[in-house]
Amino acid sequence: METDLIEKTVQSMPSLNINDYIKMGDLAGENGDERECFQWYLKGLNVAREKGDKAKEDYISGLIITML
Repeated sequence: METDLIEKTVQSMPSLNINDYIKMGDLAGENGDERECFQWYLKGLNVAREKGDKAKEDYISGLIITML
């Protein structure tokens, strides 16, 4: 149940500020929720790609790789 809420929130979050997704991912990671962390980072990565922000794409990709 909680996972569904997290997924809906991640999908519907209207922010175009990539840093918001990084912060949310960091917070989820600090709280020990790797799945939620990964979802926030993926959303941030998608927004970075949409905006054409290569530096943020690389940064978030690095965060995701470190999680794996």
